[in-house]
Amino acid sequence: ISGIEMTDQTFHQVLSKNGIQKLDVIGQKFDSNFHQAMTERSSPDVEDGHVIEVYQTGYTIQDRLLRPAMVAVCKNS
Repeated sequence: ISGIEMTDQTFHQVLSKNGIQKLDVIGQKFDSNFHQAMTERSSPDVEDGHVIEVYQTGYTIQDRLLRPAMVAVCKNS
C-alpha cells in the first residue's frame, strides 16, 4: 500500500510541476464553466446551487479547463 501511495504522490507532483491543478469544488457555487452537474439532491446543511458531492475530479492546466468535475448539486425545494 505504501508503494502505491508513493507512486500517487509522485504522479501528482509531476502534474503540479507541469501546471496541472486539481479542482477543489466541494461547497463551491455551481459554475458550468468548471462543473458538470450529474444529479441534484436536497441537503438542509447546504445552500441551493452549491456542490455537495464530486463523482469525478476536474483538472485545469495553466488556468484553462482540462476536464470538468462531475458533481451533485444541492437543490432544496
